[in-house]
Amino acid sequence: MKRLTGLVLGVAAVLAGCGDNSKECGTGTTDVDGVCTGAGSGSGAICGDGTMLDADTGMCVIDPASCQGGTVLIAGDCVDPTAGLTADVTEGAEPNGLGVIEDSDAPAGQFDLKAIGGGAVVLQGNLNPHPDANDDGSPEPDVDSYLFEVSGPTLLDISVDGVGGISGAFALLPDPGDDQLANYIRLGLNFTGDTSKRQMYLPKAGIYLLAIGDSRTIRSGDPAGDANDKYYVSIEQKALPTATSLTLTAGAAQATGTITNGEVDVYSANIGDGVVEADLQTYDNNLTGELIYTVGPALRGLADETHGIPDTAAVVSGAAAASDVPLFIVDYVSNTSSTAVDYRLRVRSQATMALPANGSITQANPDNSLGDLAGLNRLSIDTTSADQLVGLELTFDTDVTADIFDANGNSLFSFNELDANTTFTHYKGVVRLPTAGRYYVVYYSPLANVGDPIQVTSKFTNLTSQTLTYNTPVTAVAPGEYNAVVYDYTLGTEPWQLVTAAANAASGGAVVHIYGVDDTYGTLSNLTIDDAGTAETLTPDQSTIAEIDAAGGGNAAQGVITPLALPNVLIVAETTNSAGTFDLKTEKRVYTDEGDHAPPYTHTDSAVVLPSAGGFVSDSVRYLVKTTPGSTVTITATPTALLNVNINALNSAESVIASAPAKPAGQAETLVRTAGSTGYVAFQVAAPAATPAVLGNTFDLAITIAAPPPPPAKFFTVTPSTTTYMNICGVGSTDITPAPEARDDGFTTNQTISGFNFYGGADRPAFKVATNGYLTFDTAAADSFTVYNFDAVPSAEVPDFTIAPFYSDIVNARICTRVDGTKTTVQWTGIEYGQGFLADQNVAFQVIMNSADDTFELVYAPYTHSGNFDAGGVMKNWTDATDGANGQALFDFLGTVDVAGKAYKFTKTP
Repeated sequence: MKRLTGLVLGVAAVLAGCGDNSKECGTGTTDVDGVCTGAGSGSGAICGDGTMLDADTGMCVIDPASCQGGTVLIAGDCVDPTAGLTADVTEGAEPNGLGVIEDSDAPAGQFDLKAIGGGAVVLQGNLNPHPDANDDGSPEPDVDSYLFEVSGPTLLDISVDGVGGISGAFALLPDPGDDQLANYIRLGLNFTGDTSKRQMYLPKAGIYLLAIGDSRTIRSGDPAGDANDKYYVSIEQKALPTATSLTLTAGAAQATGTITNGEVDVYSANIGDGVVEADLQTYDNNLTGELIYTVGPALRGLADETHGIPDTAAVVSGAAAASDVPLFIVDYVSNTSSTAVDYRLRVRSQATMALPANGSITQANPDNSLGDLAGLNRLSIDTTSADQLVGLELTFDTDVTADIFDANGNSLFSFNELDANTTFTHYKGVVRLPTAGRYYVVYYSPLANVGDPIQVTSKFTNLTSQTLTYNTPVTAVAPGEYNAVVYDYTLGTEPWQLVTAAANAASGGAVVHIYGVDDTYGTLSNLTIDDAGTAETLTPDQSTIAEIDAAGGGNAAQGVITPLALPNVLIVAETTNSAGTFDLKTEKRVYTDEGDHAPPYTHTDSAVVLPSAGGFVSDSVRYLVKTTPGSTVTITATPTALLNVNINALNSAESVIASAPAKPAGQAETLVRTAGSTGYVAFQVAAPAATPAVLGNTFDLAITIAAPPPPPAKFFTVTPSTTTYMNICGVGSTDITPAPEARDDGFTTNQTISGFNFYGGADRPAFKVATNGYLTFDTAAADSFTVYNFDAVPSAEVPDFTIAPFYSDIVNARICTRVDGTKTTVQWTGIEYGQGFLADQNVAFQVIMNSADDTFELVYAPYTHSGNFDAGGVMKNWTDATDGANGQALFDFLGTVDVAGKAYKFTKTP
């Protein structure tokens, strides 16, 4: 979890907070309906206490650090909070820092932004340090964190005004699961007044966290405030200022400006084709500048200065297309300077050389110290259609690393990531590009000095795929100048096919890759590199359905089970050398098709013969069964007395995915499989390697198909509820969190409840709560049941009489209960391990059980995400005492129900 504890900004600041203690508007301002309004005009105007001169308008305006008269800064005005000011969100129960400085798991609340021009969202809370929890003799700092979401790039005007002696401050953090925003943070600090105010630019859509604290707390984690210290937060959405247009001369432009009044500046530049690089430099150690590069809603780059050290610039770069109009936003991470801070913005467009279709070009080895596109040699390829196949050959006169980037700067393929080797000198093969437009081959040599010439000889051609037809061989195919031919292939109706490749000796061997047609881009062919003088062929880093590798002068075959794969595929056949030829054919695999059978179904075969040759069992026998998805298929093979057999379930490329438990020779083996969504089960029966046929090579086979278990019976009706999640942990509740050693995968002690009949005819007098998101009335259930990896629900592993609102791996859980009349509420707050926001996913949810009518509700906090938990809902006792059968799920979310901010009520059916 991201924390600000120990944050050091390298700023020189005086920790002097001052509160609102005057009862009059400051000199130069007038009380207009409870709002202190500035007055004055002209550059020579003398602005009184509490105001400052706006250099743009020449008018006296409110100094945001100095709202007087018991007023607080709201949307740029000083407002009396006792004169009808209503907060949109009031701080929830403590602790609520959501892991920012203070150790807590819940937020203070969440809010929705108002539209541009719709006014400010107002938050109100208190900053009161918590009692000493770590026994260091000092109270723990109080930080209140609020969640909100934006749908695209957004400009906000935020102020935090402290009342009663605190200096209002804030930090803004993004979802750390977003790699593009890994280094993004915004701070609002004020060490000479009680109000922090600034604009900030949120560069992309997503969830953000606004943490409120005292300036001393946000800067260094020091506690500040007391029970009487309040804060008021104003968050107003603003339109992005009109961009200042930059004109590039000789590929470069420069602008200077001033960061003042907490505002951001926006610039645009018509870059044209190529690579853009921009840098921002400021001249005050008290400000850490940040530069943001966007095109439309897309974030292209973001970089900080090194905490304002002079001559250390923030640098962004990336590819640009002719139609792009990039924006460069001058922003900052933090600013405690008492004066305006000058900055310089430079933008450079670096033209990209066209990759020769058939020729050579020489470029100097670049300085790649920036580690981005600007620090690499760039050669461009233009395409006019989507899914374009390009034959590409590159030869370098020294070892290089290389990538293919699209126009957005996204790496489509990294040649040097194919294995531990990091450099190569030659590539020849086929590349598939997803969309029309410009692509970049970028490279540099880690072995050459900066400025050394690197010669690249290139050749590329737009290619057209061929058509391959089932059971129609192609023979003596010349691989062409790129050593590869791409075929479109429709798998058709034959469910199990055999693909065979052969290559003559002159070809050096053939390799066939079978790819899914919808998601395979980048290089489709092998890469030959020179590793310490030894040529090595590396397979593309693409997901294949199957691969066939035929040696020169030989052949190889591979089965493909088409119902488990895709209806259409790309088949890429390539040879080591352009000389020679290859053959390619598809045909029916030798197997037994059991047909399509609805359960129940039974089939037996006697004395099935395993193929043999030269006195040894030489091959397996294969079967394909089709049935209703979810049906149970049981396969039993009983061999002759001296023979041992293996039963193996197969995937689409005939790889073994499950095997029957091994048994001695002569004993039956049994494999049980559940038919997936396609309804197919493929398997083979084989003997161990080098089994002599004289031992006997026959077996009896039995296949039975049983119906899927019936759908869960619903003993409750489920309807949406209007109950709103309200944090109960605090005054009036009981904290039943397990001991520290049991907070992860643990149970609480038994809790009593009066008169609640969950299921069946008897009241349930007690329950215990698992940290992993469920409670059970089976108080004798072993603690081992609190694991989070049950089999699919329903499961015999789940304890009897269980309500599971959010069954998942929840860590650092806090569990509270509260009784209100006939209602007993159980609340979980914690972190779902390994999910999304703040490194993991924060969750909070409740079960409210009502003894008056035996109903219960599942209630979810607005920030609890949907769809990632393994199972949820309600289960009855799984083992029925009368017949031993598994019980039934009464209700089961299975991760498909939208739960964020929702509630669901369960009422027993008649």
